[in-house]
Amino acid sequence: MMMKLITVVRNAPTLKDAPPSTISYPLKSWLPNKPKRGLSRSLTSESTIPLNAPPMTTPTAMSMTLPRMAKSLNSCKNFFIDILLV
Repeated sequence: MMMKLITVVRNAPTLKDAPPSTISYPLKSWLPNKPKRGLSRSLTSESTIPLNAPPMTTPTAMSMTLPRMAKSLNSCKNFFIDILLV
């Protein structure tokens, strides 16, 4: 008898979903959802951005490459000039 009771309890249907919510909200408790259409505009006005303005930041890797390359070329050139003059 006990085994049959355990089997019945195990095979009984169970509620898998949460019960329906009964919370009610006031009508004006949230902002209405407006459809978003059209182009988004920048917050900066067009008159404050000059046309063809250079970038505001300079990449460090690019600015370091040229002086190192120029120094290495000059050192090789100076080395060969020193050998020829001696």
